Amino acid sequence: MESFREDFDIRSGEILAYLDLLRFIEHAGSELVSTEDPKNKFNITSESRKTLKGAVYILLYNLIESTMREAICFIHDSLHDKNVQFDNLKKNLRIEIVKRLKSDSVGVENFINGLTKGISCGISYGSFNKKKLFSGNIDRDEIKEKATIYGFSTSSDYIHTKHGEKLSTIKQHRNDLAHGNVSFSEIGKNVSYQDLENVSLEVIAYLDAIATNIEDYIHSDGYLTS
Repeated sequence: MESFREDFDIRSGEILAYLDLLRFIEHAGSELVSTEDPKNKFNITSESRKTLKGAVYILLYNLIESTMREAICFIHDSLHDKNVQFDNLKKNLRIEIVKRLKSDSVGVENFINGLTKGISCGISYGSFNKKKLFSGNIDRDEIKEKATIYGFSTSSDYIHTKHGEKLSTIKQHRNDLAHGNVSFSEIGKNVSYQDLENVSLEVIAYLDAIATNIEDYIHSDGYLTS
């Protein structure tokens, strides 16, 4: 879990550093001057400000998907390390594992390679393909769906997280940008720096709460059938 937390902190730090840059540019004049050569100046246009704002949604979506993907990977790594047998898992998780076996997301060779501890202990690990887990469409509903399957909590402090309600907007903006439906400046033109900071802090707090819930879930063996 240390590497998972480390990755989360790094990506969160990238967003906060980018927001610091946006705040500086927001209050800067119409140009930036090089400290090495005062004659070397860069014009800050309204379009460039909008474009920089629009890029925040890509950074946020990157944080959301990477955090949740690595969190689910951590669950499967823990099940494998603890030699948890298939029959002892919660029913919803057993159903999900069987569904994955029937889909095209898991190759036969990869599945067999994951059975180093026998089929009963290795089936959850061998049937898991993290590259097929979200595929660019993760939002709060998707996280709740995974929570129902695995059995971890999605509770959080609403004051700081708004229970992840902005994740669907971030997903939509990310998809529109990724598919070229809109430009970065179009996304950024109607949002203020303060709005972006508020959304970013809410998302970081929400993901941190989910990560803590998953840690508690692992430590309490929450994946076991009652």
